[in-house]
Amino acid sequence: MRSTRRPETQAAATSADLLVGRQPIVDARGEVAGYELLYRSSVPEAVRPGGDQMTTHVVLSALSLGLDLLAGDLLIFCNVGRGVVEGHVAMPLPPRSTVAEIPTPRHVTPVDVAGCRRLREQGYQISLDDFAWSDGVEQVLSLADFVKIDLLATPEAEVGPLVRRCHQHRVRAVATKVESDAALALARAQGFDLFQGFGVERPGVVGTGVGGPSTGSRVQLATMLLTTELDRAELEWVVGHDPSIAADLVRLAGVNPSGGLARGVASPQTAIRMLGTVRSRQWACLLMLERCPGGELDGLLTALVRARMCEELARSRGLPQPHLAFAAAVLSALDALVGLDREAACSVVDLDRTVTQEVLLDAWAPLVRLAREVAEHQRAVQVAANPVEQLVDELDLASSAAYGWATTYLSALGPRRPTR
Repeated sequence: MRSTRRPETQAAATSADLLVGRQPIVDARGEVAGYELLYRSSVPEAVRPGGDQMTTHVVLSALSLGLDLLAGDLLIFCNVGRGVVEGHVAMPLPPRSTVAEIPTPRHVTPVDVAGCRRLREQGYQISLDDFAWSDGVEQVLSLADFVKIDLLATPEAEVGPLVRRCHQHRVRAVATKVESDAALALARAQGFDLFQGFGVERPGVVGTGVGGPSTGSRVQLATMLLTTELDRAELEWVVGHDPSIAADLVRLAGVNPSGGLARGVASPQTAIRMLGTVRSRQWACLLMLERCPGGELDGLLTALVRARMCEELARSRGLPQPHLAFAAAVLSALDALVGLDREAACSVVDLDRTVTQEVLLDAWAPLVRLAREVAEHQRAVQVAANPVEQLVDELDLASSAAYGWATTYLSALGPRRPTR
């Protein structure tokens, strides 16, 4: 059994706060084994998102609030949408402590099996939600660590045999919708391993004011903004929870990089439409990192020039997806932005293994090599290390252009707040 240290819960969140719900999952002794993360909105009348969008909202809130606050060193159970199973949506919570809750398929397909296997290979534990027996379900049950059985939806006579059948596959059974002391006693008698429901403990809401996340949480969230495909609505949701970043995006969207009058921008939503989702994600990431303590005073300019150089050089050299070169460059500049060296960045950004391997551990080999090349040039050692005149000229020209581009935008932000 994992440690049962309960993290402290902050005071009730205000309407400007990031919110996420959590409900304890306890063992037969009543000790907390983990928490399920639940969607909560600070706006009561807000439309409840579905599927992958809800997964994104919960994950973003969890990373922004800080996982230590939410679950301490206990397991995190997080519902995932179909996109996570199919591999289209990233699952950036730390694998070592995360249980991916997947709806039990009524008709198991090769996609379901492949998705469960991929998540297991990435280090996640798997829970099959709303579990019921069906033909072929053994294919995913053999890859699961937990099953969740809804006591209100499962006939009482079927519960005990279903639990025993799951135990034969060495899967732990979680009783859900345990609504009373009597239901809890019955679930214990039926052999369940873990218990969740109002009869155990009601869900609570955890929140924190904007500007409160720790450096590690900000780096995690910023990395997700760079490496995860978010649609415009999801990006607007993220930006809308940090008024200072939203205001900066409005200023940036008003810049006319070709000269002339600045464009009038009325809202963050308009700013995102004008900048585009890719550029808006990049700016939001940089602005979030710029608010972290520990970096150099000119870290934002250093990172932005490096990222712009990499983006343009990747384009001129015919490398694929230049916006990913921008991402690789920003991650290589974490030392300047937040005072983290490469090794520390890898330990802090405990994201989905694909992300950490591709961005921080060099599977994006051409892009990472380019980011290093540009970083060396910025440190004024490139000429000595590689005297090839054409390469030096190319980097000098790219640096000059990137510096002009960056300062045009940074001047629109005005004097930066004293965050260090």
